[in-house]
Amino acid sequence: MQMEAIASEYGLEEAIVLCINAGVDVLCFGNNLGYDDQIPEKFQAIVLQSAEEGKIQPERIERAYERVMRLKGQ
Repeated sequence: MQMEAIASEYGLEEAIVLCINAGVDVLCFGNNLGYDDQIPEKFQAIVLQSAEEGKIQPERIERAYERVMRLKGQ
């Protein structure tokens, strides 16, 4: 998510919303080029706000969660 190819074209919020809406279930943050110790909190806030604003459908998040948990065997 923080690769230059993504970061130079999109802001963090837009990149997260686009990825989730494109069907990505797991996002990876390298967090090494410009370390941000708040990235987990920022991610969570962006997803919650985007869901509240209708940019991401809550059902999309639920389906992703179910797929990840199924792969984990839970």
